[in-house]
Amino acid sequence: MRGSASVPLTDHWLAPYLDRFPRSGWLLDLGCGPGEDSAVLRERGFQVVSTDSMPRQLAMARGRLGAAALLRVDHRHPLPFRDGVFSGAIASLSLHYMRWEVTLAAFAEMNRVLEAGAPFLFRVNATDDVNFGALEGIEVEPGLRANDESPYSDLKRFFDEPMVRAAASTFTIEVLQHVQIDRYEKPKQVWECLAHAR
Repeated sequence: MRGSASVPLTDHWLAPYLDRFPRSGWLLDLGCGPGEDSAVLRERGFQVVSTDSMPRQLAMARGRLGAAALLRVDHRHPLPFRDGVFSGAIASLSLHYMRWEVTLAAFAEMNRVLEAGAPFLFRVNATDDVNFGALEGIEVEPGLRANDESPYSDLKRFFDEPMVRAAASTFTIEVLQHVQIDRYEKPKQVWECLAHAR
């Protein structure tokens, strides 16, 4: 797909929000996985720093994005960026693998690295996401389940609306909606949120 003028909008989740992101400055794709969303943004003229904690995911992203800005970053820890450096950010299904205090810290870090008013578009598992483990494993804290079936983490969080609002409390929420998407040929329930840094 590298160099293609027709990178598909991955399940079209970015499409309604593309005009909310500024064309100047850099966007952060936190937990970019194989780089599909980063490719969509780059093909539409945005400058993107793509990060993931897993070398295998970064290798796939490198195959898709070429010499793009790719960094190995574990967002369970403070982000290696200065305050207010990004003009916007996305995080697709990458913020639900952590204990609650780490989740809150990760959202606070996102707020820190974004300039004031910058958009942050993210989506996370919903509590009714039964096709992807919402009722499986042992609940180790409210909404967080331990399950060794996931290739990404042995912990997986499922959010209800109050949990999303609490996690994003350092942001101003513009849009928050419960949506069903297709993931690996199954319906998946997620919360989708557009928020702005303060």
